[in-house]
Amino acid sequence: KTEAVVSTQSTGATDQLVNLEDVHKEWKHSGLQHPRAPAKLKSHGAMYLERSLVHAGFGKQLGEKINRLRPVEVTFGDKIVDFGTIITPTQALQPPKLDLTSLDGNGKDYTVTMTTPDSPDCRLHWCVSGDTTLRPYIPPTPLRGTGFYRYLISVYQGTLQKGEEDVISLPLVGCAHFQCSWDESVGRTLARDLGVDEKVYVVQRSKKIQEDAAERLFKRREWEMKTEFM
Repeated sequence: KTEAVVSTQSTGATDQLVNLEDVHKEWKHSGLQHPRAPAKLKSHGAMYLERSLVHAGFGKQLGEKINRLRPVEVTFGDKIVDFGTIITPTQALQPPKLDLTSLDGNGKDYTVTMTTPDSPDCRLHWCVSGDTTLRPYIPPTPLRGTGFYRYLISVYQGTLQKGEEDVISLPLVGCAHFQCSWDESVGRTLARDLGVDEKVYVVQRSKKIQEDAAERLFKRREWEMKTEFM
C-alpha cells in the first residue's frame, strides 16, 4: 500500500491523500531508521533510544556515550527491531540485516557486534568488521526457565584486523537492542554451535511452601468430598 487517506474533519478541511513512500523517505533520512515508528520519534530517535537502553539496564555498560548513540535499523526477516523488541530465537536463526545510512557511511567502515550480558554460555554472538566475519553468527540462546535475555547490536566506527574481537578501541556510534526468551530452537543451537547440553532451570520451593500447598490441596479435596453428596 503506497497511499493513505488522512482525515482532517476536526479542522473543517477536506481529507488529504498522502504518499506513504514519501513519508518513508522522510523518516529514513531524518535520523530515525524505523519507518513504522510514530512520527514524533522522527526527530527524537536518539533520545528514545537512550531511554530504552537505560530502562533495559544497559546504562552502566554504555556509560557516558549512551547519549551520543544513533538508532540503527535492524531486521530479522520481516521483524523490525525497535527499542527492546521481543524476538523469538527461531525468528533470529539467521544473522540480522542492518541499514547504516543513518550513520552517514557504508558497511565497510564499521564493525558490528551482537552481545548479551545475561548468557552464561555465550556473550559474544556475532562480530563482523567491514567485509570480514570475525565471529560467525550464533543465534540467541536464552535458557529455559530463566526468562528474557537482553541482546545488544552495536555498531562501531572503524574496523578490526582478522583475529581481533576487542572493539574497546573503536568509538561506538549506533545500536539497537531486543529481548529473547527460550523456545525449542535453543537446544539445537547450543549443541551445534557451542557443543554444550541445554540446561533447564526450575523454581525451587522451600519445604514449608510445599507443605502449605499440600495442606491446601488436602483441604480442598476434603471439602469436595463433603459437598459431593449434598
